[in-house]
Amino acid sequence: MPHKEKAKTPNTDPIAANGGEPGITREHWGSRIGLVLAMAGNAVGLGNFLRFPAKAAANGGGAFMIPYFIAFLILGIPLMWIEWGVGRYGGSIGHGTMPGVMHRIVKSPIAKYLGVLSIVLGLLTAVYYSYIESWTLSFSYFSVTGRYNEIPGSDMVEKRKEMGRFFKEYLGVREKLKITRAATVQEIAAVSECTNASEVPSLLKYDAARDGEWNPYDSRLDQSKRPFTEIPLRNKFFQNNSTAYIFFFLTFALNFYFLYRGLSAGIEQLGKIGMPILFIFAIILAIRVLTMGRPEGCNWSVIDGMNFLWVPKFDQLGNAAVWLAAAGQIFFTLSLGQGAIQAYASYLSNKDDVVLTGLSTASLNEFAEVILGGSIAIPAAVAFFGPAVTTDIARSGAFDLGFQCMPLIFTKITAGWFFGAIWFGLLFIAGITSSVALLTPPITFLKDEMKFSHGKAVAAVSAITIIFSHACVFFFEQGLVDEMDYWVGTFGLVVYALLEVIVFMWIFGGENAWKEIHKGCDMKIPRVFYYIMRYLTPLYILGLLFAWGIQDGWGILVMQGIPVENRPYIWACRVGMLAVTALFLHFIWKRFHDDDKDSYWLPTVLWGYPLLILIASYPGLLGIDTNGLLLLAVSWSAVLILCIYVIYRMCTIPPRRHDDFPEETETADKPAT
Repeated sequence: MPHKEKAKTPNTDPIAANGGEPGITREHWGSRIGLVLAMAGNAVGLGNFLRFPAKAAANGGGAFMIPYFIAFLILGIPLMWIEWGVGRYGGSIGHGTMPGVMHRIVKSPIAKYLGVLSIVLGLLTAVYYSYIESWTLSFSYFSVTGRYNEIPGSDMVEKRKEMGRFFKEYLGVREKLKITRAATVQEIAAVSECTNASEVPSLLKYDAARDGEWNPYDSRLDQSKRPFTEIPLRNKFFQNNSTAYIFFFLTFALNFYFLYRGLSAGIEQLGKIGMPILFIFAIILAIRVLTMGRPEGCNWSVIDGMNFLWVPKFDQLGNAAVWLAAAGQIFFTLSLGQGAIQAYASYLSNKDDVVLTGLSTASLNEFAEVILGGSIAIPAAVAFFGPAVTTDIARSGAFDLGFQCMPLIFTKITAGWFFGAIWFGLLFIAGITSSVALLTPPITFLKDEMKFSHGKAVAAVSAITIIFSHACVFFFEQGLVDEMDYWVGTFGLVVYALLEVIVFMWIFGGENAWKEIHKGCDMKIPRVFYYIMRYLTPLYILGLLFAWGIQDGWGILVMQGIPVENRPYIWACRVGMLAVTALFLHFIWKRFHDDDKDSYWLPTVLWGYPLLILIASYPGLLGIDTNGLLLLAVSWSAVLILCIYVIYRMCTIPPRRHDDFPEETETADKPAT
């Protein structure tokens, strides 16, 4: 196959031709099919089978597909081609990540530091994603061993509640009960020995009408005067999260193994083996669900489930939240804005096609999401739980759907252990092919820019990931996973995508970018996409950023929905993310310092200023309203920066001879002694 031979040929010419560093030897993909499957593995993740059906069901059913496909055409495909083009161009000049590419394209010292997003977004996403990925491996094991087969409950609704407790105890989150502060030490001890809340006398339980109201989000309240005490009940299914911890280490060991083996022998082989298995498992499950009919003892059928998911509710199209959800899903499903596509594409030569290959990757992803993902979880949930409960499930999110409802469904069908095993098995394959992609950009950066050996780069990135992952393992209950998911898995992706479009389509130049994408192409992109990529895509992203910032961003920044007792953990999580960013900013400064001679103050400001915002965003700090303190910090810092800059310029620029200030002119005319 000609493409296979082209991909194996070492790419030595483009670096020298483009002004890069001669003599650089970089890895290459072994074949086009391996590249496509690895890229599809990057894109096809947990969101295809869990997040997509839940979002569609909660946002207008079939009507959701209208903004979804519009976003796919205006955001998804254009950004996919841009990331492939940027990545291959960067590889041709010896830079597989954005700092090096921006240093070459943008003639500004600050540009290369902004490229840090291409490194840290994927790395920090992998911190919590690898933990979630480990759940799928453990639940596949539970399916085979029948661990969740005997969940108590008189009907599926009660069983769902108990399955929720099973899942929480697996994660180390104990069931808690609020009791009145008037309870004695002996009564508290007795409550802690109870397994269910129903075993506790009603007089001991907290009653807001009797004991007083309490707002857990008001930082002005004295926490020591809460009218209740939260007592953990006895665990019913797991004593602690040791099982989750063991599977987490096993999952991370598998990630390390494939990363350590390298691009062709590790990541490409994982895609070649894993992706066909994933599609086979998904097709088997889809056939089983679609032929299920009406389950015994249930009032609804799978056909009702398909109607629930796909019948359009056109009145929902006037809701801006539906359009935001659709655009957000496109970012998630195609793994845009994480740096992984760019890093993978950097291992291509200018003779390798990125147009058809990128489109093939997107097509495989949509097949997995729209056809297979939309035919398994939600239709089965409606058949067993009914439309009303399924609506609640969809609004509760992907975890409820995947780890509480689906296991119960498998206990009700013939050979449920087998279907449960392949359901969680396909989720694990989807997860691991995505997590190795997320960790590829920082590894590529350390190899290309810091000249780390492959083994040293993999070890360093793995060490950072596993250290920070422990925060998610042991403080899951405090909301660290949701916090990281918003900043690096949602908001950060959109910011970085906008940066990519501006750099490639505007600073590098629209025509140059168009030619770069078409080098070695097997098909021509319709010219209309040039205008979409240059104008519509950045405008769409700007609108998305503005809407998210107004709708969610400010409230999340000032921790409006975070209980007071969890805020220190959330703040520490933000500082940790900033610390990782500061580390890679230091690496970027060290790599390019000899070229640009820029001082250390620039990267310091880039992490120091967000730190100032983080400090100001902590609710109740200094007794000032959080919104007011944030605006005060931004305003004061902006004025101080302006003043310092003006004073610096006035002190360093000598007076000109034509200035009409006699004293300064006289000083300037004096000869130097």
